[in-house]
Amino acid sequence: MMIIGVLMMMFVVPKITAIFDDFGADLPILTKVVLGISNFMSQNVVVTSSLILGSVTALLFFWRSSLGKKFFHKLFLKAPVLSGLVNKVNSARFARILSALSKSGVPLVRSLKITSDTLGNYYYKEAVLAASQEVQKGIPLSSVLGRYQDFFPYLVIQMIEVGEETGKTPEVLLKLADFYEEDVDQMTKNLSSIIEPVLMVVVGLAVAFFAIAIIQPIYSIMDKV
Repeated sequence: MMIIGVLMMMFVVPKITAIFDDFGADLPILTKVVLGISNFMSQNVVVTSSLILGSVTALLFFWRSSLGKKFFHKLFLKAPVLSGLVNKVNSARFARILSALSKSGVPLVRSLKITSDTLGNYYYKEAVLAASQEVQKGIPLSSVLGRYQDFFPYLVIQMIEVGEETGKTPEVLLKLADFYEEDVDQMTKNLSSIIEPVLMVVVGLAVAFFAIAIIQPIYSIMDKV
């Protein structure tokens, strides 16, 4: 949609502008803004292309930078739908990998450090890495994770505490991983039903914007004729 919008602004709208100039139509503010942007883009193709390419490149570099990861990963944790998915994906991966490492006899501190490297979200990485340092001091893992309730669900903390008390932490983590993985599968299936109306609204707003900015003045000119 963005590519089509740029192509329209550079090649289609300038042709419509000629109609407005011929009739000397009194254009609304929104139309003037659109035509102004279109004229700039069509008359400065090299500059426009450079700006678009530069913006995309800068965004990619920012995405891969440490500051960019902090920004976007924090944004994902705050987004209404994505936050729940990110939370459960990272919780499932944390439980699955930590369970496997613990069953293999890897010490807990080392397991936590390895697990932190496998998590996709920057803040989950930092939380698990900090937890490894606290566990090394003799603090139970459930107590440490209790400080990060914004990231780890209360169920994870409670179940790990039960595992520590019963000496069956790997088994408890495995059950947690199964539970959250099933939940993630269900959420991803439901995402299609959520994304579809959102996309419809976005496309509808884009079409409405161009309709109001371009088509409405044309109807006004036709009424005068």
